[in-house]
Amino acid sequence: MRQHIRRFVCSLAFICVFVCGDAARGSEASDALRNKLAKATTVKPDSVELGSIIDSLVGYQSLATKCLEDLSDLKSAEREEFKRLLVDLARASLRRQLLHLRGADVKWGVEMRDGASSVAKSVVKVNGETFDVDWVIVKEGGDWRLGDVVTEGASMVKTWRRSFKSAYDKGGWPALAKKLRSAAEKAVRGE
Repeated sequence: MRQHIRRFVCSLAFICVFVCGDAARGSEASDALRNKLAKATTVKPDSVELGSIIDSLVGYQSLATKCLEDLSDLKSAEREEFKRLLVDLARASLRRQLLHLRGADVKWGVEMRDGASSVAKSVVKVNGETFDVDWVIVKEGGDWRLGDVVTEGASMVKTWRRSFKSAYDKGGWPALAKKLRSAAEKAVRGE
């Protein structure tokens, strides 16, 4: 059960952390994301506007680049389709989880530079469970965006990469595309 909760928080808790977290110890990177997420608190989770808010938060290009590292055999057209499906998956997952995460208690720790990115450390308490969460913030398109979430040492990007690689190894591009579409559809349905 704890692993299920960890995955839930790992992939989606960053919305709540930046929306509900205290504003202490901000940097340019985390402040930029917190300012964008402040908008999310005024928008209903089923609002059309929420999609554009999510799009301004997530570093889709960075996420896609990292997730594609183990999939070098993909053809150019497949890589482009992968990126589109990954955006659909991330957007649907974040929209679905926003309501569940608004009530979390967040305690911010230090923020550190890690090469071209920043890592903001925090402790998140949600549904009686407490998790150490690191938020990897990357510069993309001249703006700071979220590039990964690491919960209790489990990276969302690394988890997705393993899952995508496994699907690809078992059935090539058709299996991977099916997995991405299915995951996005489940997120839209709230599963």
